[in-house]
Amino acid sequence: MKFERDVSPGDWRDPAKERRLYARARTELGEVVLHRARARRGGEAQWDGWEEWTISLEGEEILVLHDMASPGVAARRRVQKTVHGSFAGTCMNLSGRHSPLSSGRSVVFATETGTIRFRTHRFSAQALSPQGEVVAERRSGDWGGVRAEVNVVAAVCVFEWGGLDGFLESPLLQFI
Repeated sequence: MKFERDVSPGDWRDPAKERRLYARARTELGEVVLHRARARRGGEAQWDGWEEWTISLEGEEILVLHDMASPGVAARRRVQKTVHGSFAGTCMNLSGRHSPLSSGRSVVFATETGTIRFRTHRFSAQALSPQGEVVAERRSGDWGGVRAEVNVVAAVCVFEWGGLDGFLESPLLQFI
């Protein structure tokens, strides 16, 4: 998979002000694009800078995250509390966990049709199917062996664009 951003680094990290195209990825299934917009909710959502992320594959909407945040720290804070959305018309959740132990660190993309779990393995990040098979792997910043399935591609895109790899890093690294 090849990822590209369509905005400047500053615009990428800042909360979305209006709906617009932010990024795209080239996959075996076709082009995947990310549109971000300010969440259409008041109160906490507006205060915390919630965003609505819409991911489309070849022009067809496949995933909407209703309460995401801008990539990086803000997104990880939201995912730690669980982000809700819809994937191919069904409910989905995105959650992440930190832990000093590598076995306790993960990001989970759960839909009604299956779950993709991201974990750290040696010097790579892996996406696992519910049966435990590796469906995608990132080594040296490049994703390889991404299974050509819509849920796998969507999960990898959200993981990459959200900067969710921070969940897989040891929290002890910040003290070094």
